[in-house]
Amino acid sequence: MKRIFSLIVVCLLAVPSSMMAAQDEPISAWDSRFTLLRSPTRQAQQLIAAAEEGHVNTVKELLAAPGIDANAQGDCGYTALIYAAEEGHENIVRMLLAAPGINVNAQSRWNDTALISAAERGHENIVKELLAVPNIDVNTQGDYGTTALIRAAGMGREDIVKDLLVVPGIDVNLQNEDGNTALIYAASRGYEDIVARLLAAPGIDVNLQNNDGKTALDFAVKKGHQNIAAMIRDVVPKKARSFMFAYEQSRKTAISDPDPERQTRLGDLHPDIARLIAEQVLGKSSADRND
Repeated sequence: MKRIFSLIVVCLLAVPSSMMAAQDEPISAWDSRFTLLRSPTRQAQQLIAAAEEGHVNTVKELLAAPGIDANAQGDCGYTALIYAAEEGHENIVRMLLAAPGINVNAQSRWNDTALISAAERGHENIVKELLAVPNIDVNTQGDYGTTALIRAAGMGREDIVKDLLVVPGIDVNLQNEDGNTALIYAASRGYEDIVARLLAAPGIDVNLQNNDGKTALDFAVKKGHQNIAAMIRDVVPKKARSFMFAYEQSRKTAISDPDPERQTRLGDLHPDIARLIAEQVLGKSSADRND
């Protein structure tokens, strides 16, 4: 309710007197915080409204109009694409994505994108359509710093999490303003299948802490999600063993190969130091230390 009230206040905020005094000045001279108050053209407004309401034929006709701005932003910065993606209007999303110059990464006043909105609402087909766009940014952080992956994981959208995890360049460790990750949300809310997918993602950091110093394992233990806690605990020793295997192999190479260019820095570590790294850095989380 608090966010909805804030949204209404921002969008319906009256124009201050300081802006009225500058009404004869060019728009470029106005303070940047007032640029959102500039209305798009009448046709663009109609396009935004039609996209939100799901009027396919109207959207089709408006997109064919000369000079139509498909990226125009309406109330609170929402574009036709963001509205269509949020409301689940697949046909309209396809038409908008085919529009010349469409900005698939446009953000609303709250920094949310079409991808973030579709991921949160569970519109998998639309998520797939958006992910097929070459310049889509899957790591954009929207409201409160959340990404499409964080939203999907937190809402239990396993299929969408699966779709996002295979996108090249996806950052599985991004944290929102509270320091929470997709793994922390999934572990906290008991989504075992999503946790399993995230734990299998390359580069996943199970020991990331939020602003309160809590990890995904801490939340799983606290909420009584025993299976998830066991899954996370099982990943850490595997990583430690992988590290030690890589170390041993590197050590052998460093010893047997006289060519210094083929000797790795990992192999030069003292065995005790390597084991300390594996056991202390990779092998324990805050929840384990509190047991």
